[in-house]
Amino acid sequence: MTGHTTAAPTLAAFSGSAVSVDYASYVTQHDVVYRVPPARGCDAMPLGDGDLGLLVWCPEGEFRVQINKADLWWMNPYAASPKPEDCQLLSAGVLRIASDPSPLRQPHPFLQQLSLYSATCTAEAASREATCRARAWVAATAGVACIEYQDVMVRPRERFVELSAWRQGRAFALGDTFGIIEVAGERRFAVACRIVGPDCRTLLKDARTARAELPLTRSSEFRVFVAAAATPRDEDPVSVVRSHLDSAVRVGHEELSHDHKAHWRSFWRKSFLSLRSEEDPSARYLEGLWYTHLYLMACSSRGRWAPPPHGSIWLDGPGERPGGADYTHPETQFTYWPLFAANHLELTHSLIETYTRMRPNAERETAERLSLPGACFAAQVTPDGRALREAGANEPVRYAECLAPALPFWWCWQYARDTELLRTRVYPFLRSCLGFCYEHARLAGRLPGPEPSDDRLEPDDAAALRWALLALAEASEVLDVDAAIRPLWREVARQLERDCVTDAESPGARWAAVLYGDGPPSEGLDAPAPRSAMAHAAEADAMSDPIAAARTGSGVQALALLLQMVAAGQTLPQGMFAARGGADGQIAIPQSALAGALSASLNEMCLQERGGVIHLFPALPPGWDGTFALRSPGGISVMAECVDGVVLWAAFQSFAGGTCRIANPWTEQARVMSGKEEICRTDELVIEFEAERSIIYVLDRPRAPIARMLRRRLSGPRAPAPRSLGAARVGLGPPQREAA
Repeated sequence: MTGHTTAAPTLAAFSGSAVSVDYASYVTQHDVVYRVPPARGCDAMPLGDGDLGLLVWCPEGEFRVQINKADLWWMNPYAASPKPEDCQLLSAGVLRIASDPSPLRQPHPFLQQLSLYSATCTAEAASREATCRARAWVAATAGVACIEYQDVMVRPRERFVELSAWRQGRAFALGDTFGIIEVAGERRFAVACRIVGPDCRTLLKDARTARAELPLTRSSEFRVFVAAAATPRDEDPVSVVRSHLDSAVRVGHEELSHDHKAHWRSFWRKSFLSLRSEEDPSARYLEGLWYTHLYLMACSSRGRWAPPPHGSIWLDGPGERPGGADYTHPETQFTYWPLFAANHLELTHSLIETYTRMRPNAERETAERLSLPGACFAAQVTPDGRALREAGANEPVRYAECLAPALPFWWCWQYARDTELLRTRVYPFLRSCLGFCYEHARLAGRLPGPEPSDDRLEPDDAAALRWALLALAEASEVLDVDAAIRPLWREVARQLERDCVTDAESPGARWAAVLYGDGPPSEGLDAPAPRSAMAHAAEADAMSDPIAAARTGSGVQALALLLQMVAAGQTLPQGMFAARGGADGQIAIPQSALAGALSASLNEMCLQERGGVIHLFPALPPGWDGTFALRSPGGISVMAECVDGVVLWAAFQSFAGGTCRIANPWTEQARVMSGKEEICRTDELVIEFEAERSIIYVLDRPRAPIARMLRRRLSGPRAPAPRSLGAARVGLGPPQREAA
């Protein structure tokens, strides 16, 4: 008997101009869901507009909201040489909504859900005597938070809303506005609330607590608008917060909500990542942590100061971090790393502006301490760039560490191709950091010369110097400045190549290859071996391991390292990584660097650029399928899909124009199409074509053209639930799926 079978047509998640996604349902599948009330502040759900942040939880009998602010820095004004404890990012205050009896006292059922897609938190609860529903969000563009509350009780009851200071704040009640004001070093800050709905009476419960009492009724519905502001000590923050509240009430809830939703819809459409596996539940779980990190950064990194990597604006309680709040450069770098490929350059502006403001103090301290030009940033710095911990007298200067703050500046230029940004921010900062390193190396006799030196640079120091010299030469050429010194920079960079060894035994070699290598770092390097889970989460250097594994093309090793990281560090139910701090080790301090390292690793599994060539899915683990819309250096938007280990298609859009170079993902002929026009057809290892600005180019195979593939739209399940991966979990209550 003879016959034939027809293979099922290939499905493609491409609409012809973008990845076809139902963003609302897809992002919603990664919502955080609590089926039991979160009783601890460290379990609270985070909300924010990038500057004003809320933490929402439901301890026994109340709906509680902690109010934080990205610029509420306290620095000891009497510390000439600040210590870590002299620098803190404080919490502003706590708001409570409660009644007696309360529907939040031993409720059944209970549901609290954090919507990543709309950046809102809702809580619903019922008890024998009452039901309630609360919804909280921070308006994306108005500088105010809104809390909507409604309940129904068996008998008429009173409700109250309280706002309390953590420290020695002073409460106030001015008509329909109540709040707290506090002095913190050279700054003052205020938090104020206004209730819209039923008439209420505002009063002072005590010196540190302001209160609004609502009428005695069976049911109640009201909104609470909240605003916070920090100002220099001689200015009035109360007038600022009252102005914000006046504006919010005048604009109205409906318009604020409309603008808020539109902002977040636009945010999620800037990038996309889908990781799928029928056999491996870790794909979806890790994907969820990627979306959570983007959400947390959007909630905390749109203000004047970049959030510090230890705690960000998500520390519950007064905000005093053990060891202080400061910027440590590798951790800050990891926190922001995935944002570039995720096409959220707008979230990096606060980092660039924070370090730009730091530079004058860093240059002044460098001149005073080392009598050299340029900026040598200390390992830990205050928000204004002063050193918190200086190097020991005999400790050598590490150029890789000194140049670490300049890397995100350079990434901004690579991904944005914004010449004005290069001129005003990137070039001055890079020149200052390199200026110090170059002069220090020259005076110490550590620059390469005709004869080999006994004082050989460590591989990561040599690679960092070489990268900075080449980057500065490239930037100076784009800006047409410093032409006279440009040949020297390039010559020294060329001579440094012999010190940029790839020695697998060198602790800095692999990391140097990941950060600064011009080509595949797999040459001479193996993927990093897994280490103990606790060591992996505790050591800052270990955060680079999964990225390095992805760069060596080992998706299996990268995944193993990520699973170690999650098992050891992702300990909070809203999806945050955390470390324990304090004298008793009971304070959970969110660690955004770990989440950033994980997210950057997933980006690298799907998309890499090495030596000017774009690589598609270079380290996707076996058995995983993937679809993404990410950004590559050169200002190129890249979309692609991989199923059963085969890339189905890719699409490219250059926002700067110029040459696109893509590693051929197939061992056969490929073609590039612009609409119905064929741009090129080749079986070369590297596909190269000239891209016009903003035109979409599609890469496929002539024998399997995308036009013959069935279109499908990616979406998520309708009912998100708590989920787990081994001992790690996102949510509270019974998980949707237990994974070994």
